[in-house]
Amino acid sequence: MENLDSRLLQLANVFEKRLAGDLNARFAHHAGHMAPERWLCLELAYLVNTEGPAVGLPGWRAGLERRNVDVTLYSPDESEAIYLEFKLVPADCWNNWREVYKDLGHSQIAKTGSKPVAHAAVCILYDHILPKGKPRQSSLNKYKEYIGRIPDKPGIFRPLDDPNLPDLYLAVEAPKFRLIWNGPNEKPLLDTWIRLLWVTLAPSEIIA
Repeated sequence: MENLDSRLLQLANVFEKRLAGDLNARFAHHAGHMAPERWLCLELAYLVNTEGPAVGLPGWRAGLERRNVDVTLYSPDESEAIYLEFKLVPADCWNNWREVYKDLGHSQIAKTGSKPVAHAAVCILYDHILPKGKPRQSSLNKYKEYIGRIPDKPGIFRPLDDPNLPDLYLAVEAPKFRLIWNGPNEKPLLDTWIRLLWVTLAPSEIIA
């Protein structure tokens, strides 16, 4: 947690509890029909804009898609901004972690344009989502190995086998919670566990 802005810790914890609790059914609905990153951005921004003091950010406001960043948090006098990017990292699309490195500004993956380096990436991890079909056992074994690379508690990890990429850091404990949504005739559109990972570059890799 030493390299995540401390003001984000309370926000991350409150947001995760809302998604596992009051917002769970809505989250499952959206994830069952479409990629949910945009909805998650909207909900996080709404939380900051309506309950800033409760999440440790009194007077702050959130903006969406400013300078091509998913969510930007602005201090009360707008002298400071915190940039957050949201990324899906399901087991069957594991190479999406390269986009996480890019958002965090790692020098081995070039950034484009004037997009700011994100202070953190909020990564949505799940096993796989129906109705893609039942994966082969070899795929399931591979997914299990990938997911095993992510620590249960805050700590350093390396999601990809690329030696040119550094360690990442899981900054907030991210317990699993379940998402279930049934379609017509109670046929499941989605039934999976999910974790919301607040990730930064490992401390030695942080760009000053």
